[in-house]
Amino acid sequence: INNTRSSNSITTSLTTAATDAQAGVWIKYASTNITGVTIGSSGNGNTITGFHDGIWLDDNGGSPTFATISIAHNDIESNYDGILADVMAATITARNNKIASNTNSGITNSTVMSFDAEDNYWGSDNGPAHASNVFNTSSQGNPVSNYVDFVPWLQTSKSGTSFQPILVSSPTGKFSNFT
Repeated sequence: INNTRSSNSITTSLTTAATDAQAGVWIKYASTNITGVTIGSSGNGNTITGFHDGIWLDDNGGSPTFATISIAHNDIESNYDGILADVMAATITARNNKIASNTNSGITNSTVMSFDAEDNYWGSDNGPAHASNVFNTSSQGNPVSNYVDFVPWLQTSKSGTSFQPILVSSPTGKFSNFT
């Protein structure tokens, strides 16, 4: 199965979205291997707001085969989690999205596979909040969990300038600026 969703406005007006089990876009494994999923496309992204999970990638407790999942050019805002990844896939990428103002996290990856989330705007030109991002810690955007590759990030909107801070050797594996 290959599937593409783009140019939609997906919203809810529920005031308890953070406690309701709902998602704006829910990719759930059933019994068919999914070869490709695309959420948004260049110039035709989706607006996903007001849900518990803006996008939920769900393996449904099974052993699915997801070849590729691509999330691009979307506004994912004002959800509890912007993106929740509960799925193993060969490749998961999120590029050129605005992931901001989500109350818990921008991306929560509950697996140990890397989630490629480079070149997204996190609601701050200082990137997302994460223990490894010590770049201007007083003013960072939506947090991300471990196993999310967020560097480089966009400094403004979905088409902003890609920015990569300096990787410092002490403390090991941290991103910083010159100060």
